[in-house]
Amino acid sequence: MAEPDTILVSESTKLLIEDAVDCTHVNDITPRGFSRPVGVYRVDSLRNNGEQLTSVTRKGRHVEVNIADDRNIREAIVELKRIQEEFEERLVAAS
Repeated sequence: MAEPDTILVSESTKLLIEDAVDCTHVNDITPRGFSRPVGVYRVDSLRNNGEQLTSVTRKGRHVEVNIADDRNIREAIVELKRIQEEFEERLVAAS
């Protein structure tokens, strides 16, 4: 289905990567076993805007945290606090 040297992705994949790539809608297909059509998108280019993304990884004894883009550290802290609350609720429920 894809031409040589082309990358095609589904609509759900496009939604996951749309901040990092430029895509063009190519077609809608209904894969076997699916009840509704799925959008097909061609990846045209990567967005970098000349910026180098820097990841941050920290490993502990029981946990590893990887932040893909160090510009998102504040958002990562918010997510980690939410995860902490979820784990604390599990501890309470288990006891």
